[in-house]
Amino acid sequence: MRTRLVPLLSLIAVLGCSSSNDNTGLASSSGSSSGSSSGSGGGGSGGASNGAGGNGGEGGVSFTSSSGTGGAGGGAVTCSDKLTMRVRDFSEAHPDFQWSGHPNFGQIVGVRPGIVAKDLAQQPDGTYKPVYVAGGEVGPNGPTYAPFTGAANFDTWYRDTPGVNFATNVELPLITDGTSLVYDDANFHPIDATFGFGNEGFELNGMPNNWHFTSEAIASFRYQGGEVFTFRGDDDIWIFINHKLAIDLGGLHGPEQGSVDLDQRAAELGLVIGQVYDLQVFHAERNFSGSNYRFETSNFCLLPVDPPK
Repeated sequence: MRTRLVPLLSLIAVLGCSSSNDNTGLASSSGSSSGSSSGSGGGGSGGASNGAGGNGGEGGVSFTSSSGTGGAGGGAVTCSDKLTMRVRDFSEAHPDFQWSGHPNFGQIVGVRPGIVAKDLAQQPDGTYKPVYVAGGEVGPNGPTYAPFTGAANFDTWYRDTPGVNFATNVELPLITDGTSLVYDDANFHPIDATFGFGNEGFELNGMPNNWHFTSEAIASFRYQGGEVFTFRGDDDIWIFINHKLAIDLGGLHGPEQGSVDLDQRAAELGLVIGQVYDLQVFHAERNFSGSNYRFETSNFCLLPVDPPK
């Protein structure tokens, strides 16, 4: 009996030591997992202290996901409260802009649709620009005296052109009430009188503002349904959504307003729920009788974008 009892006691002792070593090993494993969240058991130390190492591993994955782009709380989109634009300053010597020696170029003639094509043209650098299509129909000496002198001069309106214009980027602050974003300025002069060509002697009510300029604004949004866009201003205004003409208020005119309900015109504009699209505003201030600019979105979440170029 003695010869059998001793080996049995030794076996029990060995098993006890082995169990103790295994527990120590688990504690060490849990510690190393907590120190490296990138491991498959990341975050597992919390689970190990509760006696459920597997659940601890799931907790680590949840933590990583929630702090990353794909997590439950990490995919939130931040809406922009800025409108990004590029402003280009022109001289009175440009034939499409008002100059003191030619009164026809300052005459208000009203809205003239059809000056630009219904689709923007993609450029070699990936940008999209309006295309002049009025041809000889609109001329400086025609019955309306509308100052357009052809595609070559029009092409400089929204392109940086050395010797013809000076360009700079501007951000306009948008005011929100929770559902709408608005910028409203009845004295819109985003560049001061000393920028570029300056005011060249043009003043209104004693203010030496800079009048000969164009602005090209761009915003991006994910179409969710229910969006409405409204713009009011002067002079020429062309609004493109998904590179398609949505509001056409070209010509020399006083403050005019246009609005587009995206749901009503989704098929025409090629809009699909959940997709991201550009909203582009091409504007020109060519006459010094006034300058108005009101940009308003309803139910839009504008996404951050790079300035136009």
